[in-house]
Amino acid sequence: MPVSKKSFIWITRLMLPLLLLAPPAIAEMSMSERSLPADTVIAATFQAGSGLPVGKIQSVRGETYIFHRDPTVGYRAKPGLPLYQGDILHTRKNSRILCRLVDGSRLAMAPRTRLTLQQASLNSARKSSRSFLSLKQGGARFYVSPKPEFSTFYFKVKTETASIQAQAADFVIKSDPGTTGNTEISAFENSRLEAISL
Repeated sequence: MPVSKKSFIWITRLMLPLLLLAPPAIAEMSMSERSLPADTVIAATFQAGSGLPVGKIQSVRGETYIFHRDPTVGYRAKPGLPLYQGDILHTRKNSRILCRLVDGSRLAMAPRTRLTLQQASLNSARKSSRSFLSLKQGGARFYVSPKPEFSTFYFKVKTETASIQAQAADFVIKSDPGTTGNTEISAFENSRLEAISL
């Protein structure tokens, strides 16, 4: 009996440190990062996307991630970071983000929202701008105000069930791609919108 007790103590001393130490990759991740898909990597250093920036992050509260064209590599969103065409913004529980696009429009994303910057371009010579966003899930508020000198201004948001085109507008879209598949649109005073059901 004393021999087996000594063996148990020896094995416990050997195994306890191993059990208490988590692998570094998991230990450094926050709880909400661990709830992202298993193959997702949150890089420590922000890498620029392709092409010219199409916007900039103005403020962030909570955990929000940016994914460039590769949805398996993400970056923590921070104020001042540039946004690129094709970027996916993903707010987590209790997090919010405010961004400004090159055309001057702004968007504020609510918690648990996923939005893709499909296109955002500004041509000063031709006095035109074009923005196309895709709201996959959640809610966002959009502040759209075209510059008076622009001859062509195009701002469109698409959800699973609706397509919304705006001129001068302040509006909110909530998209639920789940069982209901509903899109709710709330426009504030003096907003000019055109919404089409898909």
